[in-house]
Amino acid sequence: MVHRSAIIAASAFAVVIATAMPADAKLKRKLVRYTAGAAIVSAFSEMCGAKRIGQFQESFIVFAGTKQKLTDKDKTDIMGIFARTKKDAYERVPAGAARKDQCSKISKAERQETIDQGISGNWKGIAY
Repeated sequence: MVHRSAIIAASAFAVVIATAMPADAKLKRKLVRYTAGAAIVSAFSEMCGAKRIGQFQESFIVFAGTKQKLTDKDKTDIMGIFARTKKDAYERVPAGAARKDQCSKISKAERQETIDQGISGNWKGIAY
C-alpha cells in the first residue's frame, strides 16, 4: 500500500520530471505522469533501504508498454526519468538528519511493500 506522504512527494516532483523530459520525447503526457509517480517511489524507496529497485523499474516499463507502444528510445527515456529523479531526490534530501527524517516518515517495510506491489504488476496508487 502506498503511503499518503509518498503520493504528496510524487505530486511535488511530477512537475520537475515532466519538464525534464527530452524535447523529442514522444511519451504521452499521462504516461509521463505515471512515470513520475513510479520514479519518486523508486528513488525514495531506494534511498531509504528498499531492495529490488531494478526489478521495480523493469516491471514499470512492462506496465508502460500496456499504456502506449514503446520504442527502445521511449524505454531509454523512461529509465532516464528514473535516473534523474534519483539524482534529484539525493540532492534534495542530503545524507544526515534530513534523510533520516525523510526515511522515518514511512517504514522500510512499507516502502518494500510498495516496491513489491509494483513488481507484481499492481501499479494502482503508485503510478496512477
